[in-house]
Amino acid sequence: MLPHNLHREVTVAALKKGKHVLVEKPIATTLEEGEEMIRTAKESKMKLMVGEQYFFDPTIRAVTSMISQGKLGKVHSIIVRDQRYYDHVGWRTEPSIMGGGALIDGGIHYVDTMLNLGGDYDQVTASVSHVGSTLKGEDNTMALFRFKSGATGFLFYSWAYRGNPSVPGFEVVGSEGTVYEDVTTRSQADFVDPSRTTAYGLPVLNGRRMEVERYDVFQEEIGSFLRAIERDEPVPFPPELALRDLRAVLQIYGRI
Repeated sequence: MLPHNLHREVTVAALKKGKHVLVEKPIATTLEEGEEMIRTAKESKMKLMVGEQYFFDPTIRAVTSMISQGKLGKVHSIIVRDQRYYDHVGWRTEPSIMGGGALIDGGIHYVDTMLNLGGDYDQVTASVSHVGSTLKGEDNTMALFRFKSGATGFLFYSWAYRGNPSVPGFEVVGSEGTVYEDVTTRSQADFVDPSRTTAYGLPVLNGRRMEVERYDVFQEEIGSFLRAIERDEPVPFPPELALRDLRAVLQIYGRI
């Protein structure tokens, strides 16, 4: 758990010392750094995983299964969003340390959700701006993804949203149905005691709330990483997926 600009340096050093590494998101601040980390893990035969708890969320896993089973018909629209107001100080306000602003930090969780729901995309266009937080980097992002499936994804992520309402973190609309998050079933909010143990609330499929297995996403994330080490199996969240998420962020920033 280090500032983003230190991920590559410490991870590569640890891997070369024969240590397995679980590193916080984002994997790095550039694709080249992330690629070096992945390459070093393969060369050293050590495990490397990025801490992306949203990937392990039970609701998102259930929704991706609904999509693949055709329960929504042909998906044409995906909305993923989160908004809050950020008024803190510290390294998270510095673009040179963060590798950007809000999107590369908290926003990469929602990029991961968008790509897990939508799959591969062939185009992304975006509006990125600083509109009113303590960040020196960007704090407000709107992005449109054009997925290879034909669906369109809209991502809204802001750290400059005062008095933010409770709205679904995701909505997926298809020709035969809709599924979205029931915000009333979310676990506790971030950064309180106890902090929330799932990323999203239960899914609502065609107006009917669905029950899914609930578990602590942090325990599942860390526990599955340890099991991968014990059993010498691939890590459950491949670092290539973390690099995929970073690539999307950097494309939204217009850097690649």
